[in-house]
Amino acid sequence: MDAVITFVRSHFFYARWLQTQPRNIKVDQKATYFGGQTDLYRFISYSLQYPEEAFRNNIQGKVVLRLLIEQNGEISDISVYKSVHPLLDSEALRVAKTMLRFTPAIKNGLPVRSYLYLPIDFKLG
Repeated sequence: MDAVITFVRSHFFYARWLQTQPRNIKVDQKATYFGGQTDLYRFISYSLQYPEEAFRNNIQGKVVLRLLIEQNGEISDISVYKSVHPLLDSEALRVAKTMLRFTPAIKNGLPVRSYLYLPIDFKLG
């Protein structure tokens, strides 16, 4: 009986530990922005300010950010996964830091930490 209880306890703690690991695991449901993709890109286009120097120098491209979405939906870490230019990278980071919560990813019915890759296009006319 003790072995069964120990197994159940260790399995429970292992499952809880797995929930806290932000690995590139296959999830049942990916993390989504509160309001969905449409609201996410609406927020980005509303908040994004093209850096003046980048505009003058015709700097454009797609910055890809990596966001760590926690089990409660908060963004705990944001980094540049694919850089275009420091001016565009910093503007993309600025906007991402002002985003609201996400609905966390789900694995086996439980919320899990996960990475979300967010492309932000900077295009001129």
